[in-house]
Amino acid sequence: MIFESKNKVYDDKNVRYMAEWSVDTDTQTVTHTDKNTLEVKEWSFHEDFIRYHLHYREEYSPELLQKVIDNGDILQYLENLVETVKDKINRQTEIWCEQDKEFQIANESGNLLEVGKIANGYKEQAKKDIYDAYVYV
Repeated sequence: MIFESKNKVYDDKNVRYMAEWSVDTDTQTVTHTDKNTLEVKEWSFHEDFIRYHLHYREEYSPELLQKVIDNGDILQYLENLVETVKDKINRQTEIWCEQDKEFQIANESGNLLEVGKIANGYKEQAKKDIYDAYVYV
């Protein structure tokens, strides 16, 4: 679904109004049309949790998503979400790995396969917890 800002930009050349900001929740693309130059810029997000978050907002609170778009804050909002979610997942994974005796033994002995296996397991656990707290809201 495409959400467009209420603010429109008039294109004299093509004789049409365009949304200043828009978000396509299916392609996870943010589009901005500069009101002075009519330059159009697009940003695509490739993280799975951005898709989940946009679709969650689309279904359960489209008015909140529309408000962020209307205010022109959607790009910063999504960039902040990417940074926050990645940081939280990585930090939680680190904490669990630091506390895991098997991880420490594997790391000290240079068993990279076991280190990766344990860390990946914790990362998947962290994703579920972090997604519940930051993505599905």
